[in-house]
Amino acid sequence: MKNYVVVDSRGWFQNNELNNYFENKNFFFIGDKKELTIEKLGAIDPEYIFFLHWSWKVNSEIHKKFKCIVFHTAPLPFGRGGSPIQNLILLGFQSSPVCALKMTDEIDGGPIYLKKDLSLSGNLSEIFSRLSLLAEEMIKEICNSEKIPLPQEDKDIFYFKRLTYEDNNINFSNSLQSIYDQIRMVDGYDYPKAYLDKGEYKIEFYNSNYLKETIFSSVKISKKTKHSDTFNQVIRNKISFSLLDIRSIEQISFLFELLKARKHNISHSKMPTMQEHKEFVENNPYLYWYLIQEDSEYIGSTYIMEDNCIGIDLKDDKIFYFQDVINYLKKRHKPKPKIKSVRSGSFFINVSPRDYLKIDALEKTKSSIIQSTYIIN
Repeated sequence: MKNYVVVDSRGWFQNNELNNYFENKNFFFIGDKKELTIEKLGAIDPEYIFFLHWSWKVNSEIHKKFKCIVFHTAPLPFGRGGSPIQNLILLGFQSSPVCALKMTDEIDGGPIYLKKDLSLSGNLSEIFSRLSLLAEEMIKEICNSEKIPLPQEDKDIFYFKRLTYEDNNINFSNSLQSIYDQIRMVDGYDYPKAYLDKGEYKIEFYNSNYLKETIFSSVKISKKTKHSDTFNQVIRNKISFSLLDIRSIEQISFLFELLKARKHNISHSKMPTMQEHKEFVENNPYLYWYLIQEDSEYIGSTYIMEDNCIGIDLKDDKIFYFQDVINYLKKRHKPKPKIKSVRSGSFFINVSPRDYLKIDALEKTKSSIIQSTYIIN
């Protein structure tokens, strides 16, 4: 059986759908840069290493020893470099090829195995959702055939500049279409939103639509502090999802500490012992159970149950990732079919009426409250 590695800082493929698709191929997933080592890769001995949304520099020793394929959204050789999707939108592109190219020492300059077109319409979350599905198709096609990469042309080479938070400051001297593009190109996941500085206040724009020469948008107005820019950099940190390893004492211990820190409980009134907790985890009662990491630090967990119930448990100071967790689960999983009087056909979340942080986060996701549940004493 051949082995493959998917390096993915956004957790797009952590649910093993590629392993379910192939019977004779084994896929390993890496989401933490500390795990991307020569030693680990050597033990796996992969046929290919696929790099998706990966923001860190890769040791040249890795791509010289292994066949590494990186995915880049641009009509290469035009559009090498940083922030390609945002730069293309600013230039008026409606679509772009996604190129699967061989990783070399030259940034985005390697020969190309495969190209497929991607629509750049909608906000960044919608674009990334389409991109993840397209990349999965491309990985399947590459693994099912012996493709020979073709060198890029030597003409029309152009490098994009990586955009910064300051580039999100809306330029109201531009056309309405350009303003709308500036809002939607960063409206998704953990990207800082497009904004306007107004005196001591900052106005952020998201969930926008452009209709009949009018932009309709949700707005957040907050007072600027000396830490406001730092905060926006903090939420840019990448979170990753990894399936729980029920054999890992470290992961079981983290879940126990997370449980102890929880202020609002629904499923239990008495704190279990560590041994009871360990037995519960080892029994693996959920369909999918993920740990959530920010860089290399565990910050929470999430799971899906047989009845389509979702559980999300984040540290209080990481609650702003709530929407990202829901987006991830909705993107990677579909609810199980409805069974009348047994199972809803939609995902749902149970929340304590006193868990105001989680209720506020759910209201911001436009979720609907469907019932209140009481325990009869």
